[in-house]
Amino acid sequence: MLFLQKLTAAITFRKEWENNCSLPQQNMRYPMDLPENGTIGFLAPSFGCATEPYYSCFRNALNKLCQMGYHTLLGPNVTKAEGIGISNTPEACAKEVMEMF
Repeated sequence: MLFLQKLTAAITFRKEWENNCSLPQQNMRYPMDLPENGTIGFLAPSFGCATEPYYSCFRNALNKLCQMGYHTLLGPNVTKAEGIGISNTPEACAKEVMEMF
């Protein structure tokens, strides 16, 4: 009995929420397509590809992208494991992000 009361309350709450929370309609914005021979940048402000199997998988992905005609730009921390639980120090990771963008 208690379960049915909670279920009914949840359904009622959901219906009231849907009726009262109408979000304004916005057009979806899409980025431009990557041009042929475009450049793809990689950065690792969190966890780099410094150990196996990540390193080999990443190198394989880079090779495939190059075969497809794309250029790659690697940040300095992509293959690092110098931080504690992250690719490098927080300062080095922040610098990588700022320089990449």
